[in-house]
Amino acid sequence: MTGRTSVAGCFIVLLVGLTSGCVWARRASVDAVDPELRAKGQQLARKDEPNGFSLGSYLVSAPQLAREGSEPDGDSSFSQHGPPRPVVVHRLDLGVAVDDRQWAIRCKSERRQPASMDYAAVLDENRDEIAVACDLGRGGEHQWAFVTEAELSRNFAGTLSEQGSERSLTVEVVMYVERFGKLRRHLPDAVAQVRDGETIVAAMVLAKPEQAWVSRSSEPDVVDAAMSAMLALRFLPLGLEG
Repeated sequence: MTGRTSVAGCFIVLLVGLTSGCVWARRASVDAVDPELRAKGQQLARKDEPNGFSLGSYLVSAPQLAREGSEPDGDSSFSQHGPPRPVVVHRLDLGVAVDDRQWAIRCKSERRQPASMDYAAVLDENRDEIAVACDLGRGGEHQWAFVTEAELSRNFAGTLSEQGSERSLTVEVVMYVERFGKLRRHLPDAVAQVRDGETIVAAMVLAKPEQAWVSRSSEPDVVDAAMSAMLALRFLPLGLEG
């Protein structure tokens, strides 16, 4: 079983009671989560619900994803355009409820082919480029915004900003890890972590079955925003699986 064990394969293995291979494959992704958060934070496990699923006390509605087709490269959100390339656009609507707090997540994602398609094919690398912009609202009001622009051949980060405030968090996405200082390996499942200064607020394995960890000491509104941004990354078709 390879490092990129499919979810379907894992479930087949689970059905026959041979779980060790899939557990071992995901172990590398779990190990990429901040050790202190895993040790001291609260772990949230997925549970299926009638209209979605829950992660701990977070109830996540079934995602509504729509593809808008391609748009001209010159009209896209990418800061650097270069030669014209196809851009595929998706819209995501997602609801998240926790206690008495209701969050609405609305995102637009764009994905385009790399300028060096032939080079990427020779290297067997995913060099697609992505741009994501999300509004995270609560009670009908815009609360936070999440944006990122990246190339998928390397780990990347985005910004999670609070409306009407200078507060800004960093959303890190880890797809690759280095072994022995130079050997780069692709994680079986990508991992997202949200950093508030030196503190990791929350982390999530971005594949089914989802696993998440949240800080016990961070403000609920901040943790909610972090969870919302990571769930957006989970359900947008960005190609994070490599």
